[in-house]
Amino acid sequence: HCACGLTTIVRLSHVLAGVTRSCGCFKPRRRHGMSTTPEYRAWNAAKQRCHASRDRGFKNYGARGIAMCDRWQQSFENFISDMGPRPSPDHTLERLENSGPYAPDNCAWRTWREQSRNKRTNRLLTYCGETLCVMDWAHRLGIQHHLLYCRLGRGWTVERALSTPAAR
Repeated sequence: HCACGLTTIVRLSHVLAGVTRSCGCFKPRRRHGMSTTPEYRAWNAAKQRCHASRDRGFKNYGARGIAMCDRWQQSFENFISDMGPRPSPDHTLERLENSGPYAPDNCAWRTWREQSRNKRTNRLLTYCGETLCVMDWAHRLGIQHHLLYCRLGRGWTVERALSTPAAR
């Protein structure tokens, strides 16, 4: 006899082992219905990078001391409540401060282009009191970023590399 009132025939061993728990009326309730969404995948991937030592990204996250805040670790619902849905398919989860945690005050949905400016490997240049990465300086000056890297690689000063116009 099932708790719902129906009677069905099942193997006793399945009932005793917990394999069968109902006549079929019991279906595990989905908590948020978003387990196949990009937002869920972003949350889960971040959680794994920070806390699962077997994850291939762990060495760059958890091993460096980057963690996910307790509130987000507890549930995806908390994460989506704080972050909201991603604005477009081009947006992914980014930590604003690279050495900081995955937490509401340190995360935002950003495009890959925006995120490429926030990497540990970026070279930052300060010129006229302003600090930008090479890509941003190149964009602002209307020259190829490869040219700036080449100039700096040849030993040019930052001032010379940024103030010399590109030869046509």
